Amino acid sequence: MGQVRLDCNENSAEINIAILPDYRGRGYAVFAIKESCVMIFDEFPGLDVVFAHIQENNMASQKSFFGAGFKSRGNTLYKNNKCVEFALTREDLKRGLSKGF
Repeated sequence: MGQVRLDCNENSAEINIAILPDYRGRGYAVFAIKESCVMIFDEFPGLDVVFAHIQENNMASQKSFFGAGFKSRGNTLYKNNKCVEFALTREDLKRGLSKGF
């Protein structure tokens, strides 16, 4: 179906997701992103924010991260690729969960 990868530092993490083509467009990415962020914030109490760097032309992925509660922080160059940086803070996640997102 796919995979989620989380790379953690002291107070932040980077999330990457890959969904197999046959499973795209079914909401699995949003679910996997949300659940992974809940897990990582529970596992690491010192973690403040989870980042995602998504290529500018990958609108489907951007939509999935928006759906999971991430906020765009604008365009950036990440690993020599033009990307949009997204972030989800611990507080954003708490607010989203209390609203039932």
